[in-house]
Amino acid sequence: MSHQKQRLVPIRVPWTHAMGVLQVCWKSSDTLNVARVAIGAGRLDSSRQEECPGGLDSRRVDLVFAGAAWLRTGRFSDARDDDFDRTLIGIPEDWRDYFTWRQQTWLAQDRCPNPGVYEVEESHWLPRVDPDKRWVCKHYLIESSDDFVEILALAFHWTERIWPCSTEFGSMKFEDVPGQNPVVAEGASDDWNKYRDSVALEIAGPS
Repeated sequence: MSHQKQRLVPIRVPWTHAMGVLQVCWKSSDTLNVARVAIGAGRLDSSRQEECPGGLDSRRVDLVFAGAAWLRTGRFSDARDDDFDRTLIGIPEDWRDYFTWRQQTWLAQDRCPNPGVYEVEESHWLPRVDPDKRWVCKHYLIESSDDFVEILALAFHWTERIWPCSTEFGSMKFEDVPGQNPVVAEGASDDWNKYRDSVALEIAGPS
């Protein structure tokens, strides 16, 4: 049976998801469910553009989703990709033009046009799990070339840290980054402030 494709809307961030999803944690609560997803990410590295157009540095990005009612993960496949309409991303038809397009658009807009993290409009999943619309969830997708995480949640917040995973000065394990490197940037969805204090209580409380 034919159906309308789910439309991907890129979230507005200055980084892109550059590696597979590395950590996923979901906490159930009587008050507010919280999901946390940590990913390897990057920004355009101006020092590498001549040798590697579109080259990135290394970052760790932590996303926290408030009111995460449902979460699912899986392996990426071309068949699954057919369910999504990526028109709003603006990816060129010829993939040989991709990195040039990404770099030029990124520099012009000061944000990555294809960050690998999206809000899904016309969701197929949301009406199946919540047909009566008792929740006011939005459908979020985090994907790489290998795997994906989908979350139905109320709002999200992200923090970004430098991750020296491979440099002349040595390397740092992904899990050690939050304890050693400060947050260099952060952002949130428009309605995050409604849930910020409740999320902080859930994260600080016992597991």
